Order: sequence, then C-alpha cells, then structure tokens
Amino acid sequence: VEMRNLRGWQRQAVLLGGLFALSLFVRLLFWGWAWHCQLTPRFDEATYVHMARGYAQALSYLVRGEAIPGSVLSQAYHNAWWPPLHSLLLGMFMFVLGEHVIVARLAVVLASSLTTPIVFCLSDRIAGRKAAVVAAVMHIVYPTFIAFSHFLWTESLYGLLFLLAVLFTIRVLEAPDVFPAIRSSALAGGFLGLAGLVKASVLPFLGVLPLWLALFAGTRSRKLAAPFALVIAFLVVVGPWELLLYRYHGYLVPFSRNSELALVTAAHDYQNARPWERRGIIRNSRHELEAFASDHKISSGAAAKEIFRR
Repeated sequence: VEMRNLRGWQRQAVLLGGLFALSLFVRLLFWGWAWHCQLTPRFDEATYVHMARGYAQALSYLVRGEAIPGSVLSQAYHNAWWPPLHSLLLGMFMFVLGEHVIVARLAVVLASSLTTPIVFCLSDRIAGRKAAVVAAVMHIVYPTFIAFSHFLWTESLYGLLFLLAVLFTIRVLEAPDVFPAIRSSALAGGFLGLAGLVKASVLPFLGVLPLWLALFAGTRSRKLAAPFALVIAFLVVVGPWELLLYRYHGYLVPFSRNSELALVTAAHDYQNARPWERRGIIRNSRHELEAFASDHKISSGAAAKEIFRR
C-alpha cells in the first residue's frame, strides 16, 4: 500500500512539474519578446518598478549592514499607496539579478507559471481529473493570462495566492481529523493574508471563507475551529503591516491608502462620468480630501469617511 501511495505521489509530482514547465515555457516566449522590444513600464507598472527599486536598494543596505536612508525607505513605502508584497517580490528579484525592468517581469512570469499546477489541483478536487487537465491547459494558453504574465501588475501574484487560499480551504473538508483540518485552515488564512498584502480586494473573502467553513467544514468541532484558525492566521500575516500603517498614519488603514481615494470618489457620480471627467473627479477628490482634513484638523482617513457620509 505504501509503495502504491509513493508511486501515486511520484506521478502527481511529475504531472504538476510538467504543467509548470509547459506554462513557464509558453510565458518565457512572450517574456523574451518583451525583452527584445524593450517594453517600458506604463501607468501603474512604473510606480511598481519605482517601489521595487526602493526595496532592492533597501535590501542591499541591509546585506552590507548599513543603515537604510530615509529616501530609500520612502521610495519603497510610497506613502502606502499600495500593499507591499508585490513590489517587495519584484525588488527581491532586482536585488539578486539587477535593477532592470525585464528582471521584474521575470518575477511575474514565475508567479503566473506556478499558478498553473494550482489550477489543476483545485479543479481536480472540484470537478475531477479530466476537467483539471482542461483547466490547466486553458490557463497555459489563454491569451489574457499570458499577457498578464509579463505585465508588472498585481493580478498574477494575487491570483496565485488567492487560489492557494481556496485550495487549502477545500482541503479542510478532506482532512481525516480536526488537527489536520486546523492546519489546512491556518494555511488558507495565511495565503489569504499574503493575497491581502498584494491587493486590498481580498477583504470580502475574509468573511466568505470562514462562513463557508462554518457551514460545511463537517463536524461541529471543525466548524468552530477551522474558521477561527483561518482568521487568526490571516491576522498574524497582515498584522505587522497594519500596525505599521496605524503607527505611521494614526488610524486604521485597510491594506493601502488607495482605499481612502475610493471612499471619496464613491461620493461622486464617478461611474456615470465620462472618461475625461473621471480624472477631474479624482483630482478634485484629492484636493477635497486634503482641504477637509486641514480645515477640521483631522486625518485624511477620517476626512474621507466624513465626506463619504455626506
């Protein structure tokens, strides 16, 4: 029985490794094209590269045992406009391989390629082996996934971490006992927290996944323990970043200060505005936010909430 299980694990490992290798091969073809064309970062990509270079320089100072200059920390932090993990990953690659844009694109390529075997494992548990193969192949060849695999945006890394969170949430149901279930649930919460450090849009799932476990985790002990373990693991992962934001800005910031602007623009007819009008709404919203905070001597977060209430 043990030999049969070992062979099964070996076949699974070969299959997953093959899917990753095929996905990586396809994405490296387009990565090579991006290198050949010398694609320059555009829009949000440029900001992510700017932050990543800050992290790369900070790491170089740490390795040399020197104090990190405030300008470098400010460049990496970028006033917490976005969560840190994506830029930190790009910066780590830049630190090791050089501060080049194409190196940062390689980090996204690897994140996208690693997602393919996760898609297979998740689909295998939900719909069976044949559907899993189809899903993995679709992820390998689907044009949007290929395109995003060398864009310096957060979607590829976020997708990888979020699917891992969902995969381990489902594994709670497969666990033979309550302790393996708690372990899978904690891993789900950890990966969900990492996804939150990439994109703040993960927040609704902090309610959805624990609720799903509370309803379908099996025995009563699992239904109580699994959601609790998920939430605790999530808080452990995101806690240091949230404490840093609170200490620096003086109020609770949900992963990034970009959410403050979202609160303000929600008070305007942003969705129905014409494209050229939306820029004015955002620009005026920032001005309104800063002016309101200054006039009332409150933080920008409190100002955003007050404007939103009005």
